[in-house]
Amino acid sequence: AVVKAHTEFIYGAAVSERNVMVSGGEEKIAKVWAQRGGEYQCCQEIYHPGVVWAIDFFPAGHIVTACGDGNARVFATSQEKWIMSPQTYQESVMAELMATKKKSEGPPIQDVADLLTSQGGKDGDVAIGRHEDGSLMAYGWNAGAGKWHMIGEYMGQKGDGDAVGVQKEDVFPISLDDGRKFTLRFPHGENPYTVAQNFIWEHGLGQSFLDQLAGHIYQNSSDPSLVESSVEMSEGRDLRAEARRTGVSEQPANHSPGRDKQRGITFPDAP
Repeated sequence: AVVKAHTEFIYGAAVSERNVMVSGGEEKIAKVWAQRGGEYQCCQEIYHPGVVWAIDFFPAGHIVTACGDGNARVFATSQEKWIMSPQTYQESVMAELMATKKKSEGPPIQDVADLLTSQGGKDGDVAIGRHEDGSLMAYGWNAGAGKWHMIGEYMGQKGDGDAVGVQKEDVFPISLDDGRKFTLRFPHGENPYTVAQNFIWEHGLGQSFLDQLAGHIYQNSSDPSLVESSVEMSEGRDLRAEARRTGVSEQPANHSPGRDKQRGITFPDAP
């Protein structure tokens, strides 16, 4: 007999000594089938928080399933062995499925102006701000400062649904006294002096800005590795020297920094 049991892939099926069949797979449901009038008919659906990969029966008739969440579950056929009612179990699984779905959808997206005036939750929460040009930027909530800070471009949700696909970098607006405005991007894991030096050369700025730019990165970056670097610096590590030695790209031939030596630099809050 052919039983049209599921609409998606079936990964496991088993038949008991009493001719009860259970099937399950991609749908995250184990279906119990009983023979009635010579045909199998579904008499119960057992929801799971993950894909049902395998199914079997104990000699006593109890059903055991292997689920994609890493758990094996035993469903007793006799009520005296239940640790919860079928309704309570189904409600708990559905709540877990809804929480997983919400998590996999990623953080909320809203206009950046509304986001920056909103209150975050716990430290490290992530939200997405839509800018006027249509770009999506990820913002992290700093509970200590009581404000959102930009942490990078939003790249979408990762396949495991467990982490936000954010390009890990800090974005700092830079303004000069002469009215010029720039954006300094600091990729996490980089040497702040390397990033600052390359930024100076890229925009033809004065070399006197190096310590000021690198210091601003140290004080305002959300990169946790900089905390470790600060400890290492207090123990004698010189990241400035390391940047000169290994991390700084070659100075462009057309770089002329003299005109900026006396000009001031400011760091307005990110929009």
